Amino acid sequence: MKLIITFDRMLINIKYIDDKETHYQLNIPNNDINKKLIENTVFKFEKCGSVIIMHDDVHVFQLSKMECSYSDYIEIKEQNVIMRLELDQIKQELSNNNLLQQQINKKELDNLKSDINESFNFIKLTNALLTEYKEEIVRLKSDVLSLVKIHTVVVSSCETKIANLGKLNTVHTLDLTNCNNITDVSMLGNLHTLDLTGCDNITDVSMLNKVHTLIGCVAKKNN
Repeated sequence: MKLIITFDRMLINIKYIDDKETHYQLNIPNNDINKKLIENTVFKFEKCGSVIIMHDDVHVFQLSKMECSYSDYIEIKEQNVIMRLELDQIKQELSNNNLLQQQINKKELDNLKSDINESFNFIKLTNALLTEYKEEIVRLKSDVLSLVKIHTVVVSSCETKIANLGKLNTVHTLDLTNCNNITDVSMLGNLHTLDLTGCDNITDVSMLNKVHTLIGCVAKKNN
């Protein structure tokens, strides 16, 4: 007869091997009471059918017959230990991968937030510059229209459309060369000198007959 007792973290495994190499075993919880009982008690063993009764005067345990040999059982147990270790390793790798993915996602989200903030700041800056540009255009237009008492006004190559161009009808000389946004000059008939060189969008100068000197559209005036 051989008795083998092993203590795992959770269980106490009791194995009994009789003279015919028949194996019996029992697993009980590994706690202080059971551990003390197993270590300090002398048990008796009696066969009863297909089980072994392990007892003293107070305690009784029943060991069941194993369906495989003890060597097979040891091999299976070792395989289970290996599989458990591999499973723990896989769980740890999955946990590490999840943590890494979370870090990557957080970094991508932070980068996206940074890009959005930069775009928003750029839009704010662009809107501010556009507002400033519009205000400057309004100021320039106002400045031009305030020059009605000046002798000579030169606004050549002006890229904006001047509103109320007729208010410049009282100046002596007006230079509008290359102002392609001007299309109507009918209100400038009282000028002495008017230069429309390069003003390609003006198609009618019939109202400029009183202009003393018309430059740039003479042929059209003659027509």
